[in-house]
Amino acid sequence: MLLEKSQELIELSQRKKSLQNFAANLQIIQTRQKQITEAVVTIQPLVEALKAFRQKGINNIDLTHKAESVLNFILNAEDNLQKKF
Repeated sequence: MLLEKSQELIELSQRKKSLQNFAANLQIIQTRQKQITEAVVTIQPLVEALKAFRQKGINNIDLTHKAESVLNFILNAEDNLQKKF
């Protein structure tokens, strides 16, 4: 009986640790998702402006710097998430 209860406590303890890790990872994912969403919101006006310029035949606008910044952010976030899992 004592052995069974000990085993049950061990399993509950492991389950608790597993759930705590999951909660921490979920928080990291939610934070990254929020940051990516904010980045997308930031560049959305640029995307709309670029579409409008292209419709008017103006194709020589360089948004490379902003796009590279967002791409780097997304790649870093992806790398960090992969390292966590």
